[in-house]
Amino acid sequence: MDKMLNDEEVNRLCRESLDFAGIGLCRYLCDGTIVFIDRGAVRILDLEDEYPDPASLKGKNVSDLVQYIGPEDELRGNILKAGHARNLEFRFKTLKGEERVSLHDSYVMYDPETNEKSIQLVVRDITELKRNEEELKAAKREADFYLDLMSHDLTNYYQTILGNLNLLERRIGDDEVAKKYIDTLIRQVAKGENLLGKVRALSQLEGIRDELLHGVDIDKCLETAVKAVKVLYPLRNTKFEYESGVDRWAIGTDHLSLIFTIIIENAVKHGYESAFVKIEVDESKMMETPAWEIRIIDNGPGIPGQVLENLFERFPDRAAAGFTGLGLWLAKSLVEKFGGEIKVGSATDGVGAAVIIKLKRAS
Repeated sequence: MDKMLNDEEVNRLCRESLDFAGIGLCRYLCDGTIVFIDRGAVRILDLEDEYPDPASLKGKNVSDLVQYIGPEDELRGNILKAGHARNLEFRFKTLKGEERVSLHDSYVMYDPETNEKSIQLVVRDITELKRNEEELKAAKREADFYLDLMSHDLTNYYQTILGNLNLLERRIGDDEVAKKYIDTLIRQVAKGENLLGKVRALSQLEGIRDELLHGVDIDKCLETAVKAVKVLYPLRNTKFEYESGVDRWAIGTDHLSLIFTIIIENAVKHGYESAFVKIEVDESKMMETPAWEIRIIDNGPGIPGQVLENLFERFPDRAAAGFTGLGLWLAKSLVEKFGGEIKVGSATDGVGAAVIIKLKRAS
C-alpha cells in the first residue's frame, strides 16, 4: 500500500497543479491591501521581475500594482455587494503598460479570529484567448463586408444581364435556336442568384437572434419561391396547386423565401419531367402556441428510407442519391432559428414526398 502524502507534499502538489493550469491565487482586504498572493498570480500580473518573491507583495495595495481599465472599484464593489463573482472578465494594464484580460472567480471570506472581511481571488490569464476571439471577430466582419459588397455588385450584374437577355429575346423573332441559348443563359444566371442567396444566408445564420425576428408574409414568400423555381427549371413543365390567403404572417425573417425555394426546388429537381407540387397552408399549433403549417407535397419518386433518416444533415453520405444536403440543412437551420419545426415524410396517398413546416403565427 502506498504511503499517505504528508501536508507539505500535498501543498506542493497543489501549487504545481495550479501553476501548470495557469491559475493564480490572491487574497486582499476590502481596501485592496494584499494578505496573500502566490507565484501564479504574480506571473499573471506580470510582476515577476519587480517582485520575484511573492511574499514581498504582502501589505501592498492591488491598485498600486495594476491599472484598472474601467471604474477602479467596480470589480471589488461588485464582489462585496454580491458576496461572490464567477467568470468575471476583467481588463487591466500591467506596470509595464501591457493590456491584459483575466478571468476572476472571487468570494468574500472572514478571518476566523478577527472577523475581518477579505476577498479570495482565483485568477486566470485569458489575454491570448480574448485576442484570438477579437481577431476572429474582426476577420468575420471583414469577410461579411466583402460578401455584402460582392453580393450587391453581383446582384446588379445579374439584373443587367437578365434585362439585356430579355430584350434580346424580343428582337430575335422566331429563331428557336437563339431562344434556346438565351433560355439557357437566363437559367444559369438564375442559378447564380440562387447560390448567392444561399451563401449570404449561410454567412448570416449565426447572427439571427430572437430580437431580429419579425412578421413575414407567407403567401408573398411562397409566390417569390415558386417564381424563382420556374425560372430555374423552365423545361420541367411543373404544375403548381396553391391558393393564396389573406393575412397569413409568420415569425421569421426575409430568409423565409429562400426556405420555400430550397424545398420547392428539391421537389421539382428530384421529381418527374411533368412534376406536380401542391402547397397547403393551414392554421395549427406548436404546443399551445398559434402557428401556421405549410405543406409542400410533390408526386415524385419519394425519398429512400436510408436517405430520409439523415436528410437534414449538412454533409450526409448520400451524393449518389443526388442529395447534397447543404440546402436542406440550411432550410432546417433557418426554420429552427425562427423557433419553428420542419419534417419530411411520404405524401398522404403514398406517392411522392411531403415537407411540413410549422412556424409561429405573427400577431
